[in-house]
Amino acid sequence: MDVQPEFVENPQFTPVRTAEESTSTVAALGAAAGEQSTRIAGLTNTPLQTSDQINAALVRFLGPLAQGEVRDGAGFLKENGGKPPETGSIPGIVQQIASVLRFCELDTTHTRVRQAPKIEGPIADMLAKLPGGAVPMMINQNRSGDGDEVSSLMMPLTGLFQGSTEGIPADAPRVEVSMPARLKGEQFDGKKFLLGIILVKNTRTGTWVPQSLQFHSNDGETIKALSKTIRPRSASAGDGSPPPKAPSDRG
Repeated sequence: MDVQPEFVENPQFTPVRTAEESTSTVAALGAAAGEQSTRIAGLTNTPLQTSDQINAALVRFLGPLAQGEVRDGAGFLKENGGKPPETGSIPGIVQQIASVLRFCELDTTHTRVRQAPKIEGPIADMLAKLPGGAVPMMINQNRSGDGDEVSSLMMPLTGLFQGSTEGIPADAPRVEVSMPARLKGEQFDGKKFLLGIILVKNTRTGTWVPQSLQFHSNDGETIKALSKTIRPRSASAGDGSPPPKAPSDRG
């Protein structure tokens, strides 16, 4: 990571107990991130249009996940720039991520948007070659300047949203949106998290699509526990996710 995550001392979370409250929180996040993107000099030539697009991209991606269940898996992939698998089955890791993010509480007042550097070298090659449905999970552990531990779980999404970045240049505009998050569940009670989402602009379609999902914590064991929750050891072979569920026909 080029910029170390900064944990907020006293985050201001908006309570979320219902699907309606979750929808409202994600909408507030999208609006805050979109507005902040207009302050990034040179990001695009159309700051106000970019603001609306980033807002919409975050709502499309995080909205269904924060409900705790993605009911229309094929629609979720399409709306985020991907192609549903020919088998009609959606990678089970989608539901695992949704179960972790169900009714998560976000601090939209401390949401931060920064321009993310382009991806180069071996990582770029790896992302370009991810098979459809594959979602790698990588854990990094670092120390900040004052010695605090920073652990990160990073999940590239180009395999999940297959085709979403096809044909775009390496220097296509990219942003990282991060915000303090409170995850529900006893094992995460009282644990500090920063949720990070990297969006890249598909310059062919003119839309922003999710390129990476990240969880940052100041406790390495918490990140390890989170990774095991998202991808249990009993997960099936292939993409390493639990057995896939067939997408709903409901739109």
